[in-house]
Amino acid sequence: MILQIPISDLLISRDWIVNQFESMSIDYADNALHATLRGDDKHKIVFRFEKYGVKLDNRWCRYEISWGMAGVFIKLIDSSPSQYSG
Repeated sequence: MILQIPISDLLISRDWIVNQFESMSIDYADNALHATLRGDDKHKIVFRFEKYGVKLDNRWCRYEISWGMAGVFIKLIDSSPSQYSG
């Protein structure tokens, strides 16, 4: 599953420019997307999933994040044990 978060939905100020993000990660305790700006090692919350009724759980999926001027894309990858006994 792929989630797209438009730049307009991010909780960023004017001094935070999306193409200057160094890293992004999901904090499951906060249920939020955190980002680090180049040259700054502090993580800042840039999106809260509960605003849309989404509760992410790291027990059954992992993720990959990419970002750019089109927004943030989060690919959720199922990592639950397979039920197929083929």
